[in-house]
Amino acid sequence: MSKRTWTTSQKNAIELRKGTVLVSAAAGSGKTAVLVQRIIEKITDSKSPCDADKLLVVTFTKAAAAEMKERISSKIAEMIEENYSNIHLRKQQLLLKRAKIGTIHSFCADIVRENFYRLGISPNFKISDDNETLVLKEVAIENVINKLYEKSSPGFLNIVEMFSKDKDDSGLLKIIEQIYNFIQAYPFPEEWMDSNVSMYKESDDFCDTSWGRVMINYLLDTMDYCLELTENSIELCDEDDKIKNAYLEALKSDMVNIQMVLSSTEKGNWDDVVSSIEKFNFASLKSLRGYGDNAVAIKIKGNREAVKSLLEKKIKKYFCIRQSDINEDNVKIKEVIEELFNIVKLFSEEFQKLKLEKNIADFNDLEHWMIKLLVCGENGKYEKSSVAEELSNEFDEIMIDECQDINETQNMIFKMLSRNEKNLFMVGDVKQSIYGFRQAMPEIFLSRKEQYKEYLNGNEEKYPLKVILDRNFRSREGVLNTVNFIFKQLMSKKFGEMDYTEEEKLKYGSDYPVSKDAETQINIIEKQENDDKISDSTLEAREISEIIAKMISEGKEVRDGDTTRKVTYRDFCILLRSANKQAEEYAEELYNCGIPSWCESKGKFFGTVEVSVMLSLLRVIDNPIQDIPLISVLVSAMYGFTPDDLAKIRIKDRVSPLYFALKKYSENGDERCKKFLSDLDEYRKLSVMMRPNKLINYIYDKTGYLAIVQAMENGEIRLSNLRMLAEYAGKYEGEAYKGLSGFIRFIDKIQEQKSDLTPASAISETANVVRIMSIHRSKGLEFPICILAGCSRKFHNEKENVLIDNKLGLGMKLRNESNTIERQTMIRQAVSLKLKAESLSEELRVLYVALTRAKEKLVIVMTVKSLEDKVKKLSLGNMKKINISPGKLINNTNSFSDWILLSALKHPYSHCLRKNIYLEESLIIDEDVSDWEINVSNETNYEHQEKEVLEAKPSPINPKTLEIINKRFNYVYPYESLEELPVKLAASQVSHGAEWTNYIATSRPAFLFKSSLTSSETGTANHQFLQFADYKNTLLNFDKEIKRLLDKGFISEEQAKVVNKNSILNFLNSDLGKRILSSKDVIREYRFSVRVPVSQYSKKFASVNTTDNIILQGAIDCVFEENGKYNIVDYKTDRVTDSKQLTEKYANQLEIYKYAFEKCKGHEVKDCIIYSLALGKQEILRVK
Repeated sequence: MSKRTWTTSQKNAIELRKGTVLVSAAAGSGKTAVLVQRIIEKITDSKSPCDADKLLVVTFTKAAAAEMKERISSKIAEMIEENYSNIHLRKQQLLLKRAKIGTIHSFCADIVRENFYRLGISPNFKISDDNETLVLKEVAIENVINKLYEKSSPGFLNIVEMFSKDKDDSGLLKIIEQIYNFIQAYPFPEEWMDSNVSMYKESDDFCDTSWGRVMINYLLDTMDYCLELTENSIELCDEDDKIKNAYLEALKSDMVNIQMVLSSTEKGNWDDVVSSIEKFNFASLKSLRGYGDNAVAIKIKGNREAVKSLLEKKIKKYFCIRQSDINEDNVKIKEVIEELFNIVKLFSEEFQKLKLEKNIADFNDLEHWMIKLLVCGENGKYEKSSVAEELSNEFDEIMIDECQDINETQNMIFKMLSRNEKNLFMVGDVKQSIYGFRQAMPEIFLSRKEQYKEYLNGNEEKYPLKVILDRNFRSREGVLNTVNFIFKQLMSKKFGEMDYTEEEKLKYGSDYPVSKDAETQINIIEKQENDDKISDSTLEAREISEIIAKMISEGKEVRDGDTTRKVTYRDFCILLRSANKQAEEYAEELYNCGIPSWCESKGKFFGTVEVSVMLSLLRVIDNPIQDIPLISVLVSAMYGFTPDDLAKIRIKDRVSPLYFALKKYSENGDERCKKFLSDLDEYRKLSVMMRPNKLINYIYDKTGYLAIVQAMENGEIRLSNLRMLAEYAGKYEGEAYKGLSGFIRFIDKIQEQKSDLTPASAISETANVVRIMSIHRSKGLEFPICILAGCSRKFHNEKENVLIDNKLGLGMKLRNESNTIERQTMIRQAVSLKLKAESLSEELRVLYVALTRAKEKLVIVMTVKSLEDKVKKLSLGNMKKINISPGKLINNTNSFSDWILLSALKHPYSHCLRKNIYLEESLIIDEDVSDWEINVSNETNYEHQEKEVLEAKPSPINPKTLEIINKRFNYVYPYESLEELPVKLAASQVSHGAEWTNYIATSRPAFLFKSSLTSSETGTANHQFLQFADYKNTLLNFDKEIKRLLDKGFISEEQAKVVNKNSILNFLNSDLGKRILSSKDVIREYRFSVRVPVSQYSKKFASVNTTDNIILQGAIDCVFEENGKYNIVDYKTDRVTDSKQLTEKYANQLEIYKYAFEKCKGHEVKDCIIYSLALGKQEILRVK
């Protein structure tokens, strides 16, 4: 393997070691490789080596930590191979196992457990998951609110009136949780609340407050944009004298008014600013005949309309409250906030108490417990504790990956762990900070980046230093040019929180061969205004399917290591801003177009059919007097009742709950109803004594539900979902959610909170499908061809009553005296504007992440209504500046498509966008330009032809028609003898003459006292082991293989206990086992679905004259090749005294297996072998 060559910047990041270093690493710059190499070189340094366990390495995810540890371990192993006698390397290999390389929460958990006695907590606490925390929060809030209602203080009742709805207190509860979640990002939440309250006081001038400064900055940006629009209009007047005579006077009047507003802001008096805005009036434009289609006149009018819209709809609306009114509002707001914060403190105490009672903790607890251990002092005067001093001495360096995503609490933890911040190594990229919803604070990293001096070769090492990694090794140059072209226009200090300078630009660092195609492609689907017959997702999915199909049919090549190959489906990834709802729409339409795809169904566990049916059954077991769950179970594949069956049952009793009607109907002798009620009665008795997970597994076994769902489409995923349901039940049973009723209540609470659990996924990394995922999910990944879709989706705007900001605190609306009308306050308006600016900055960073995932080709697909109008609106104002004004971006754009189109207008290849607007060719940008392919299509290209529907006209009855009707009504079915014949059947059901009656052994002697599994379940456990086990590893170390299957989730803990070790090893050491092990082609659990003639299926129908077939489904335990022919093996766990009994019982089943395998695979079957695990013997059936 060739030695890696490091760039100068990478080498600096690896070798600078005498102080704190910040590495600003652009997308694809190899930051993980640099971090790993730095660790390797530190622990192998010949002069001053550092032991592996003297480093604290913090990563963002467990997966990233595992990957990093694996890379380091592999590198050390390589070095040991080269220098086997190196004792230091061997020592590091051992120390690496206990090195602190992981997430901040795993590190905090270790330290907290070591110091549990200092905190007064139990050391064996468990980390709760999101849903468990959600349920406990609801309990805590309800407890607090109920206590406050008992007291009914005036302050609390005022809060209830302000924030609660007519029906319930959900609005208030949401605000309490919102505030609580927000303040967890700060090391001292209560201090944050106390300092925040002190901000709300009367001021001499609102302009001097933090809120006022936000408002004035917004006003300046917006008025600068208005000035730009007006100046541009005045310049355009010089193009035509008639236009000048008609429009110039009014435009100059606008200019005077704008200057007046700008002048008032400089004086810094709030009331003067409000007055100047109130006085702003627009003079009328003079009439100009014959210029309706004139491009210059149209642009001037568009510019002026934009100015008027900003003034009338935004500026006058935002700046309309006088200083005295603001002071009055502040007094009222302070009273409300004090009361809200008191409730939050009570909730925090109650929530903490409940968690301690259950001995659980969340990630916020870990961080704040860590703060308690590390920090001494209060009210802003903090210093290290003795624990912090000890820990600081333990670590020679603290390395923080993805440092742009830390919050204030985490930042303080790192400060206290460090040696006065002189041994930190921080890696991150502010442009990829996209986790604001998790309270990430990129300003922390950005502040350090601005303060630290950049290290360049030859400079003095004056710490702290920063190193810039700007060379991208992931993408083609054309892709990088596109990113640079867009972001140098969009990103600035005011819009994006940083300037996209030469330092931030991506530099090409790879060596791709020259491409014949454009490396950036933009496909625009134009829709007509108010035309929503076909959704944007559907249109874009059809467009994407054509793009993918074309690339595959043309054999587009992509690089794979040092060679190239033709593109396949797995090389494509469709990125969406949010994949919660849209992803499945794209996947469905791609499927309709013949493109295989996959999207992660996050949070749709309860909605899956198989889980929904099981939850309904559990609800019925808990309380059978529930009609809807009961109907769901009856009509499911588990019991197979039809709507007609239910109608007959309901006729017997139209008033009582369905359960009682079912009982009455069973008294008439209906066997199916009796069977269901018998099952239900058994389950209800067991539910009292059995744990929910054991009950669920028992139901699976008794009903054969697992086999049923496996026969459905996506059977493996459905099977995994049902197993996960049992796991969830077992998980929560151990945490005070006792019994079936408790588990059902837990599930109900999750659903009431509109939350969900994550369903199973059957996709593998190598599956040849198009991936569809959210941009957030794609962070850290890369794909040869990325397709960014859903670009026209509008950004989210904050509409909540109460808004929270880290610097501005809480902003809220107030109500009038009668509590009937809500009104805006200046504080809330300021908070809203700041949050919007921060939100747009994050959206810009999300776009950056999306565009930097592509390795070889970037495709952008968007649906735009009235493209010409959209482009005209975006092109308003002065287009001469490369960097687009923040005022324009904030006020005139609201989606990715707006930003991309606005940037694209100045691209040399965007003629199709510029053809209907007034834009000088001299304004086209030539720098950072690569070939773009821009395609515009119309919605009608994708509309399906509608079928013509003819209305039927009534006609007189014809005697012949009447005769035909009577004949058909009196028709006698000639194949009545076949009515009992099922359409579909499992092969195992025809064994030993059982035909289609499914008898399941239900006896379970002393199951509560002796064994947790039935004999049938024990047999299933042995079958599953044989299905998933690695036979060679089993012979080497049986117990280790059992543990692997358990860890992978192939078998449960109960199953692991009952797998018969001796029987399995006897089988593998037998002649048959050795034959299987030596075979080159072994197929385990071969599933089939095959048509079999009725006469072959059962002797009962041998004499019936019919060519009908029956569908048989099944799974063959094992098929192995030997000398060009195949042998079928069926494992049996039946307890028999003679293996001949098995051949008699299962001969029919093996005959069907042989028929099915030969028909489906086209291979000849030599022998059908039954192997008895109980006897350790085999029997060979030579079937025809």
